[in-house]
Amino acid sequence: MIPRSAPPIRRALAALSLAALLLPLGAAWGAPISWTIAITPKGGGQVDWSTSSPAANGTLDASGKIVVEQGGFLDLTFRANDGYVLVSVFKNTDDWTFFLDGNKHFQFGPVANAHKITATYGVVVPTGAFDFPFPTGHPALTAIASLTGNYTGVMPGPFFARHYDLDVAMDEAGKVVVLGSVDGVVPEPGADPVGGAGAVKTVDGTPTMQLKMGFEGTLDGVAATAKASGGAALDVVDVGGGAVGLEGTHSYKTTLGGVPFSEKNAPVHASFDPASVGNVAKDWTLGIDIDERTDAKGKRYIAARADLVLPDGDTIVFAERKAKYTIAKGYSLAFKNGTNVTLVPPAVAKKVKIQIKRMTLVKDGLVWRPTGGTIHYQFFGQKGVANLVDFLAPG
Repeated sequence: MIPRSAPPIRRALAALSLAALLLPLGAAWGAPISWTIAITPKGGGQVDWSTSSPAANGTLDASGKIVVEQGGFLDLTFRANDGYVLVSVFKNTDDWTFFLDGNKHFQFGPVANAHKITATYGVVVPTGAFDFPFPTGHPALTAIASLTGNYTGVMPGPFFARHYDLDVAMDEAGKVVVLGSVDGVVPEPGADPVGGAGAVKTVDGTPTMQLKMGFEGTLDGVAATAKASGGAALDVVDVGGGAVGLEGTHSYKTTLGGVPFSEKNAPVHASFDPASVGNVAKDWTLGIDIDERTDAKGKRYIAARADLVLPDGDTIVFAERKAKYTIAKGYSLAFKNGTNVTLVPPAVAKKVKIQIKRMTLVKDGLVWRPTGGTIHYQFFGQKGVANLVDFLAPG
C-alpha cells in the first residue's frame, strides 16, 4: 500500500509500477482496449464517460464501446432519464452498484483487460391517491344526472296549469318511475295514482328525460283518459316569471268528456318549487388509489382501486386490481362490477363503468400530478368522455 504521506511524485511512480504489474505478460504498454457499455432498457438512461489515455470524453445514449489504452483510466457517470431510476451497475458478473459515489460515478483503472459494464435502469412507478371531481357547470363536459327525489311545482297541461306533487325513483340503469298527484286529477277506483315511466339518456351530450304517462279517471269531475310522452333536457333553466324548471317537448292524446284532443312535439315547461331544484343532482367524484405491492413470491406489482360517489350520494367501491404503467402511455385502468356499499345489503352495480386511458403523470414535489389522459364514464343510463385534466381540482 502507498502511504498517503508519501510525496506526490513518489506516489505517482508507485501507481505506475502497480499498473505495470497488473498488465498481462507480453502486453504492450498503451495498447488500445475496448470496453463494452450496455444500457438497458433502451432509453432508460445515459452514461457520461471520459478516458485519461487517450484523453477523450462523451455521452452514450445507447449501448456502445469505449476505447481506453492499457494503463489508462476510464471514468463513468450513470444518469437516469426522466421517469427512470438507476437500478444497478455490473462489471462483468459482479455487482458494482455500491462502489459508485453520490454522483453515480466510478473511475475504473489502471486498465489491463477488456470488461463489460451493464447499467440497468428501472421505470419510476407513480403511486398515490388521486381525486377527480366532476366540474359541474363546465359547458364542454357531459353531465350525468340523478332525478331521485320529491318534486313539487306547476305542471303545464292541455287545458291549464296545475300544481303537482310527484315522487321520482331512478335506478342504476337510468330507468325512471314517477308517482304522485296533480290537482283536479283523480284516477279511476282501484287504479294507481298518477304516474309514468321512462328513462334518462345522454342526448347530444346532455342528460335528457324521456317519459311516458297514461291515465284513466276524471279531470275536475269529468271523465278523462290520456296518453302522453315527452322529453326534456335536464338543465334547470329560467322558465319565466322568475321561476325555474325544465323545458322540453311533449306529445299527447286525451279525451275529456268524450271529446278527443291531441298534439305532437309541442314545447312545454314545468316549474319547480325552490325545495325541488336540488333534486336534479349532477355532482360526482372518482377517487383512485395506486400502490406498489409484493406478492407471496416476492414479486412487485402495481395495484389500483377506486371509489365512485354518484350524484345521488351512493358510493360504488371497485375492488383492487393489477395495473400496468409505461413511460410512453402512462396508466390505462378499467373499473366495473363495483359494489354499491350504500345499499342494504350491498349489491353489485353492473351498470356502472369507469375507464381511464393513457393517464400520464409528473412528479410535483413529493406527489405525482396527472398531466393527461381521457376518462370514459357510464352510469344512470348515461355516459360521457372527457379530458382527464378537466377533472382535476384547482390548486
